[in-house]
Amino acid sequence: AFALAKRRSLGPDDFAGLKGEVDRLVEVDLTKAEPLADAIQKLAGIVGDTVGGSFGDAAVAQVHYHHGRLAEAEPLFLSAVEGLRVSRRPIDAAAIERQLVGLLHRQGRAQEALRVARKARKTLTRAGENRLLAQLENNVGSVHYYTLSSYRTALGYFERAHRLLEALGDERSMSTVDYNRANVLLELDRPLEAIE
Repeated sequence: AFALAKRRSLGPDDFAGLKGEVDRLVEVDLTKAEPLADAIQKLAGIVGDTVGGSFGDAAVAQVHYHHGRLAEAEPLFLSAVEGLRVSRRPIDAAAIERQLVGLLHRQGRAQEALRVARKARKTLTRAGENRLLAQLENNVGSVHYYTLSSYRTALGYFERAHRLLEALGDERSMSTVDYNRANVLLELDRPLEAIE
């Protein structure tokens, strides 16, 4: 990240891209994600980029979240959402809210998660951001399934996420949604549908 700063000036989209790399790395190698997240946050401070600072906060929050440090992640997610909204980047704010839904779900704060999801859904739907919307719907389905035991409601969200991802041709993400969907179908005593 620091080498990038030496080559040219950084803009908000560069910080968004770096945060996206942290999102990818937290799924495969937290030992690489953590120093990158810290570097994004520091670099944004050095160059005085408030939007970059929001992406830096969100990147560090993601690392905390994946380490299970939920209490440390929450204020960073909230700071990032607020900073991006103030900077008139509502889609980026909604993308972070999608991640905040997962955190609130893991903390057992289902109603808060659903409130945050409603706000993010409006933004993502208006913007036509179907990949982010599908990820949000998967997270909301998880809230209904794992936290509220509302199996039929959860199934509806998982099916919506599946349709959105299918239209995008994103088979990798569909596999996660289909796993969740299959678990709900088993709970509903519909095993034949679960194995389809």
